[in-house]
Amino acid sequence: MDIFIGRQPIFDRNLKVVGYELLYRNGNVSSYNCDDGDRATENLLYNVSSMGLRLLCCNKSAFINFTQKTLVNKLPRLLDKDYLIVEILEDVDLNESVIESCKMMRKEGYRFAVDDYVYERDIMPIIDYIDIIKVDFLQNDYLNIKRIIDKYKKKHKKILAEKIETRDDLKQALELGYDYFQGYFFCRPDTLKGHDVYLNEVKIIELFSELYKEEVNFDRIEKLIRYDAGMVYKLLKYVNSSYFGFAQEISSVRQAISLLGKEEMKKWVTFVGLGGDGKGSEDDERAKLGMIRGKFCENLCASIEPSQMESAFLVGIFSTIDVLLGVEMKDVIHDLPLEKDIKEALLGTNNFLGTILNVVLQYEKMQDYTSEYNKLITYNSSITEKTEEDIAVMFLKSLQWTQNIF
Repeated sequence: MDIFIGRQPIFDRNLKVVGYELLYRNGNVSSYNCDDGDRATENLLYNVSSMGLRLLCCNKSAFINFTQKTLVNKLPRLLDKDYLIVEILEDVDLNESVIESCKMMRKEGYRFAVDDYVYERDIMPIIDYIDIIKVDFLQNDYLNIKRIIDKYKKKHKKILAEKIETRDDLKQALELGYDYFQGYFFCRPDTLKGHDVYLNEVKIIELFSELYKEEVNFDRIEKLIRYDAGMVYKLLKYVNSSYFGFAQEISSVRQAISLLGKEEMKKWVTFVGLGGDGKGSEDDERAKLGMIRGKFCENLCASIEPSQMESAFLVGIFSTIDVLLGVEMKDVIHDLPLEKDIKEALLGTNNFLGTILNVVLQYEKMQDYTSEYNKLITYNSSITEKTEEDIAVMFLKSLQWTQNIF
């Protein structure tokens, strides 16, 4: 499934890019008309989580618009505070709920900007939490443009001139002392195309049903998620969001579910369930391949080091995630809270888990896996070496297991 995000650069006084405003797009077009701001923000967050904030903003700041509802629900916490600038839209009512949310997120390290600011707007209730004021150059006359910078520079705020459409606009903003600049004079927003992992809609419905039962069967929840590379990927991204602040590394799906708990799992299923709207047979086949590899890795590991079966399964199922997303493996796993051994295996390191994956990949390609298998058995001298027939049976069981699930 293709996903799209609009991106417009923001420049400093030396006309160097310091960040990008990210905008929701529902296709490969440079604009988007939508009356539902909440939905647009939620869709943008979904797309950003799929493509990766760090990659989208090239390690610079990412400016994203948030509505009243999304601020009160603290949705900015789903993204990395080190890159995110939370833009408070011009129609947000700065009531007690919004102020409290901003105050809480500010304490956690999030940065804020006021969007489309005009001189008449009262932002004093949140001024202590604001880092950047984005001044609308189309809606303010010269006198107000000057008044704004005179007023807020004294409060040590950075001032961004937005909707800069001509060279004269830029010259005026520079002369008045504005810090940052954005607008069509530099370039219209380009649209970035990424690829989202396809999520099985039936499984999403099953998860909804299971989580809203009075007695939740977490074994059932784990089974529904564990055998779907797309779901595992999105679950780990969610667990690793700043919203939770979990510091520990993950070695199993069950561990991730336990960390979240029932109520947060409901939110996660809602989040991923609302985001996707397409199907893809190619993704389906790649997901199947990942599952075959996951089960094959698990079976192989069970015969040598049973304590690492779950980690081996994750290595196998994630071995196709770079192809599913169309992103290099190192970039896919950078922000995932996977154990170091799992990450290293996926990046090609010949540790125990990496060697298991090598055996599986070589078997899959009908290559000689003997050398890699001989490395494996050195990890446990007490095991009985498996024959070629034993390995073939493991593969066939993995294949049958996957066919039973799909």
